[in-house]
Amino acid sequence: MTEKHDQLLRFLSEKGGGTWRDLKQAFDWIWETTGNPAEKAWIAARDLAALGHLEIAWDQDAVWSVAPPLLTMLPRSSGRAFLTGARTGFLVRRLEEVAANRDLWIDRCGKQFGPQTLLLASSSHLDAEKFAAEAGIGYTYSVADQIAALLPDLPRYMEGFAPGHELPAGFDAEWFEPTTQQWHEVTKASERGLYRTRTFDGQVFALLDATSQWRRPVKELGIYEVLRWEGLSVLRYSRGRAELQVTADAPLPALHARAACLCSGRLPRIQYQRDQSPLLIYDNIPATVATRIAGSLNQDLGEDDCA
Repeated sequence: MTEKHDQLLRFLSEKGGGTWRDLKQAFDWIWETTGNPAEKAWIAARDLAALGHLEIAWDQDAVWSVAPPLLTMLPRSSGRAFLTGARTGFLVRRLEEVAANRDLWIDRCGKQFGPQTLLLASSSHLDAEKFAAEAGIGYTYSVADQIAALLPDLPRYMEGFAPGHELPAGFDAEWFEPTTQQWHEVTKASERGLYRTRTFDGQVFALLDATSQWRRPVKELGIYEVLRWEGLSVLRYSRGRAELQVTADAPLPALHARAACLCSGRLPRIQYQRDQSPLLIYDNIPATVATRIAGSLNQDLGEDDCA
């Protein structure tokens, strides 16, 4: 699927920005017909955003803009730098030209989902910074660490969702069960927690707190707020493997996912546990980034010391 994601990223980069209709039409044209539930326009957009290529305002009719190209060092990578942001045809040719002139090379790493990962191989971060300057693109030493350091804690996130917007009436509703992270149909939204319903305009999430106050959070933040209330943790970290493990039914919020993805330039892997429940595995995560992500979400970061 890498080739199709590359085509979509190229189209969006050349266009620069637009509406959800623009993105959806491009996706439908590239993918033609697909019955794979993992191949949806919104999933492709979400993944490009997690990799730092795309900025999308889901709460504003999903208008989007491609981020400026940026070269950033990957942690624990022996001189590898990841190219995120826009990827026009002209830029890729320019990068290859500068790499040849400076006796550097660009690795292209494919994977099952998402576009190719473009990595600059250099002997030091100084070479990468000079490369970026000559190519005319931005550079920062570790954007993943910078994003992780700026993540606010969960209560501050929730303050951004104004109270008073309850669940829309007249539609079937489901309640999020925090212990199992599963959704269950309910006939009445009276117990505190996160609810969802599908309206004519799409899926709506609403959170009812202990004071009977309603809010309309983003799904992922609503899930972690409920987990915070119950003192439940769904994150684990392996220092030996530098892996952050996340329960797939409680995915990371967008900015947290971006911090994790930009540690490797790759989307998370899916790994199934013995009970067949899926985990999302983020690779090449420094302990500092894992700790900041967990702290922002008020999660106790369980540690797996296996190498």
